This record gives sequence, structure tokens and C-alpha cells, in this order.
Amino acid sequence: MGFKFKRKGLPCLFSILVLAGLAVGFTYAIKAFRSNASSSASGKKRNDYTITYKSVIKNNPYRLHIAEGKKRVSTPYKNSSELRKASHKSKVKRISNSTGFIVDDLSHSEPYLHPDAAKILFEIGKRFSEKSDGHKFIITSLTRTIENQTKLTKSNINASPNTSSHSYAVSFDLAYSKFNRNREYNHNAHKALEETLIKLQKEKQIYVLREKQSACYHVTVR
Repeated sequence: MGFKFKRKGLPCLFSILVLAGLAVGFTYAIKAFRSNASSSASGKKRNDYTITYKSVIKNNPYRLHIAEGKKRVSTPYKNSSELRKASHKSKVKRISNSTGFIVDDLSHSEPYLHPDAAKILFEIGKRFSEKSDGHKFIITSLTRTIENQTKLTKSNINASPNTSSHSYAVSFDLAYSKFNRNREYNHNAHKALEETLIKLQKEKQIYVLREKQSACYHVTVR
């Protein structure tokens, strides 16, 4: 004897499925909200910003940045191992958070700089901190080995397909779209950072190249 499906059971079954679907959707919505709130609180994944400060800095030709690298280092650093050996010989200095700046999570560069570049970075940090009443800028890139640079050119249109001044440990990138630990844009901090760089440009201590696509200042010691 076969079972007979009762038609009056269909509306009930349909209602159960609809309610179950709504419950699942509501659960995912709550998780997404909490995730977004957490990201905003930590400030690590905020990419939404509007630049309100009008830049007036003059870009120095990239060939000048490369020339400074060649003056100080005979050949660009090929890989991380070579860079660490240079560190042991005090040819480069390890960079970490200090007055006026925070080192970001570096995915395509190493936290080292030539001693001359390190010195001017600390000077920028000091002057910026005083000028901005304690704000901190974010360093998004330091020394990129040839190996790092090759990988980066596949994802960053601003990255040079040739040897970069970053590979000589004389250049670093300073974000102007995010500041401080919350990684949010700050008009006054942006203004203070650019004015600090312009002053050092005029003193002939650095070369600067503003990279719009990456929203950063590419800085090289002179």
C-alpha cells in the first residue's frame, strides 16, 4: 500500500522553509555587521577616504631617485637573505615604529634602510610630529629587493618593471590617505606631512615623487 501525500501539508512545509531561509539570512547579516564593525574599530581595513588637502608639492624626476641609490650602493639588493647579511654588517638599519610614524604591515618590502635614509626618515618623523601635534604617518614600503620588486610589478601599476630606488635601500613610501593607528584620513595631518617634505626638499635633503594611484609620497634621501 503506497503513501498518499496530503496537499494540505504543502503550505505548512513552504512556511517552514521560508522561515528557515529568513533565519539563515538574518544570521549572516548579523555576522557581516559585526565583522564590519570590528574592521572599522581596528582601522586596519578601511579603504574609504576622500582627499581634501590640495597637494602643491613638486615631483622630482625618478632618475634622480635612482642616481642617489647608485651613489650609496654598488648593486641593488637581490633578496631578503642578502639584505639580512647587510644588516649584520651595519650597511642597513632595521626600521620599526618611532616618533611621528608607524610601519605598516609590509607585504612587498623589508623593514630596512640605508643609514642615510634611516636618518632622514627619523628627521621627517620628528618634524612631522611637532608640526602636527603628535599625529603619526604610515610607512607603506621600505626596501624592496629585486625579488620583491618582481612580485610587486604584477599587482601595482606604479611599481617600476626595472630596478627601483627601493632596491638600493634609499627610498621609502609614506601614505597620505591614512594616519595614526586608526588608519583614517586626516586633512591637517596630510597638510603637515606635505609641508614637512617640501621644507626638506628645499633644504636639498630629499627627493619626492607623489604617487596618486598608491596615495603615497615616494621619498629618497639625497
